[in-house]
Amino acid sequence: MRWGNLFGRMMWIVVMRARHFVCLMIIIPCISFIFPHIVEAQTMKDVFMQMPSSLMPYLSENNRLDMIDFMDSGMKAEVTNLLNGRSEMTALGDDSLTIRLSEALTVHMLLLKTATPIDSCHQVVCLAWRLGTDFSSLDTKIEFYTPKWKKTDQRPQLT
Repeated sequence: MRWGNLFGRMMWIVVMRARHFVCLMIIIPCISFIFPHIVEAQTMKDVFMQMPSSLMPYLSENNRLDMIDFMDSGMKAEVTNLLNGRSEMTALGDDSLTIRLSEALTVHMLLLKTATPIDSCHQVVCLAWRLGTDFSSLDTKIEFYTPKWKKTDQRPQLT
């Protein structure tokens, strides 16, 4: 009688835990579908791969993908750009990258967290275009975009 009661309790615990597990397996995908911006933290790699070619006409989509593959492999990430010059990705992190597009043009990209959402996302991409050599900077232009590459003129409040 005791063993039967113990077995019954164990089965009840297993069924209750399985029920909670099934509920979680249903609820978590629903939450991420309904509120994608909560779960959608992107890396610089993701953002750079989705970058429109019109924003960086030096590099084709294949050039950008090659640069990422080269960096992941520990190789020099240098490609022949669309102007038949050499462009090199010199740094790639989870939230930043640097590309020397030509001898005189370097772009720094930062993926920054914002305190308030911009276009329903708590991240913003900062593009800093630097004209000049390594020793002298002649001009710098800074632009802000959403991770979906919509330009934003508002200054983001960063966290």
